Amino acid sequence: MIKNSKLLIDWNISDNDIFHNMNSHVDEIDTQPTIMDKAGVELLIKKIGRCSFPIIHFKFGGGVPLLLGLGYFEKIAGFQKQCLYEKEYTNIFQINSALINEEIISFAKSNRFGFSILIDEVQIVHRINDIFQSELKFPDIIFEKMQLLTKNDMKYELVMTCNDVMIPKIDGVYQFFKSLEGLASVDLIIPNPSSQSLMTKGGLSKIINGLFDHWFNDSDCKFDIKILTTLVLSMIGLPQPNCILTKNCMREATTLVIVPSGNVYPCNRRVVRENLLGNIAFDEIDHLILNNFEREKQNRLDLKMIQSCRFCQWYLSCHGGCPVHFNQRTRQNEYCGELQSIFGHIKAVLKERAIMDDDENIFINDENSIANQGLKKAIVGFYF
Repeated sequence: MIKNSKLLIDWNISDNDIFHNMNSHVDEIDTQPTIMDKAGVELLIKKIGRCSFPIIHFKFGGGVPLLLGLGYFEKIAGFQKQCLYEKEYTNIFQINSALINEEIISFAKSNRFGFSILIDEVQIVHRINDIFQSELKFPDIIFEKMQLLTKNDMKYELVMTCNDVMIPKIDGVYQFFKSLEGLASVDLIIPNPSSQSLMTKGGLSKIINGLFDHWFNDSDCKFDIKILTTLVLSMIGLPQPNCILTKNCMREATTLVIVPSGNVYPCNRRVVRENLLGNIAFDEIDHLILNNFEREKQNRLDLKMIQSCRFCQWYLSCHGGCPVHFNQRTRQNEYCGELQSIFGHIKAVLKERAIMDDDENIFINDENSIANQGLKKAIVGFYF
């Protein structure tokens, strides 16, 4: 029985957004409607209104729909106000910031929308060079739009994929994050092993460990790096905000990916026919999460895949990692060695701070044990 009270609706309003989703593992996708029609939108939100989850987070891959105008999202907001008045809900546009303007910001403020901004490594490298040279040589509308959000008191999230380009500039990457006044969080995506942007061996651990050393010790940090929070909470045995280290994601994760045809999948990295959970035209939301036959079938396959992981010293923290990162032939996580290096590094830092001992017992004696304010806030409720 899933105990999480929060439901994430990852709404791919346009089929094109699936391709824009970073590192999606797509073999077969719905290619029928391009945009979900008004009747489909209304039906979906009505069904969400009668589900058992009290808190709903909507995430929209908004690039293509926003180019069509805000009218589509005005309909969504209208149906939400009609059907979700007993729920607590939020909305996130996941977009390229070039689409942001005063009109969209005004709409967002009035309809519980926030912004998650996609950014690539080329844009970051140029900005890092600007920071170190103390002059702006690469004018970019993306950063102007970030400033526009800050001017309007709108916090935002950055979404970026770990990449080899970041490795020699990891100090600059962290300084880049700190230079963004309105930044609330960073969502670092681990690329799928099948992706053409696969990092060279050892690249992921260099990025994560390098950022961790800056972030963990930074008492002035005002933003969260989600994957780092997830790693620390997982290591000390607390619930994590990110699904990648979940013990049993098909049972415990409360995410539904909706595509224009109404088909529903458990994860944006699993938008494939064999992971189809159902369709909003025929299934209730609770059924798509709870006691779902297809979800349980995939869960059994995942458990078989990670059998060899159970003897690893990091199993209780890692639980095998993301199932999508497993090699079907070898039945091993392609990032296994990287994850071991990351957990080993984090443990060494926690031991140095007297937060953890050799047997992984936790000793958080007071709030000053942890410098990073965001991490402290995530932990403090469990210990103080």
